[in-house]
Amino acid sequence: SKLQAKGTKSSRRHLRKLFGRLRRFRENCDRIVAKILLNKLEPGDTVVFERLTDIRERCGNKGKARKKHRANMGRWSFKRLENAICYGAQLCGIYVEYVDPAYTSQRCS
Repeated sequence: SKLQAKGTKSSRRHLRKLFGRLRRFRENCDRIVAKILLNKLEPGDTVVFERLTDIRERCGNKGKARKKHRANMGRWSFKRLENAICYGAQLCGIYVEYVDPAYTSQRCS
């Protein structure tokens, strides 16, 4: 962007402020999604997550995915959302379980 190309002290300060605002917005969205999910569950229920290690590499399709899709995957804060859900689940008495992602579509259907 033009602001990044400037390179002045004030432009860097302004960018830092913008990125901080964006980070706080995303954190708030993660908390809202976690709260909506946890409100639908009762104590004793179980939330199941896939192990999302190397998700960015696995979903990148080796350069075949569209640029917009790759950009969205890069911005997706899956670990922060997972942590928010785990934290809320612990407070509400909801169990969290992790499974290997291999063949989950076949097992669940």
